[in-house]
Amino acid sequence: MIFLKPARLAPRIGAALIDFIFINIACTVASLPLLKFFNFQDMMVLMKDFAISQASGADFNFDPETVSRIMGFLLVCLVLMLVLMLIVHGYYIYFECTSGQTPGKKILGLRVVDLHGGKITKAQALTREMFRWYLDALLVPLTLISIYSTVRRQRVGDIVAKTLVVEIEKTPSNTTTF
Repeated sequence: MIFLKPARLAPRIGAALIDFIFINIACTVASLPLLKFFNFQDMMVLMKDFAISQASGADFNFDPETVSRIMGFLLVCLVLMLVLMLIVHGYYIYFECTSGQTPGKKILGLRVVDLHGGKITKAQALTREMFRWYLDALLVPLTLISIYSTVRRQRVGDIVAKTLVVEIEKTPSNTTTF
């Protein structure tokens, strides 16, 4: 029989904060080429001028060049949004699927496992991710209640995906394992 020690809340929050830092660095690096490609200051001036004209009741000049610039801005925003979503969602799905550990979890000695202590599947990682962003993040009190009130300290995404976050037993460096 395998005994799994459910992770405490503090290390889980710490791992989430570490992952948040890594994700933000990756998103910033990925955003730089797109931000360099498009002159956002120019677009901010255009939007300010548009807002002023609307507030004063004046007509705004939507010449073909202005429309083209606005469409380019919207396209760059769309591409940027898709890239950032891929980074954020891909980060958790990739790391939890391959090793069961995001860098934050690895640093703090945590791992995501299935209910029997094994590696989670892609479907389980995807389920965890969807619940992480579309339920757990929106309803933080429910998430905290769920972690505190369940025997296995599972959030709703863990319960639905049939996974749990466990603390990894550290082997002392002066012992030999066979």
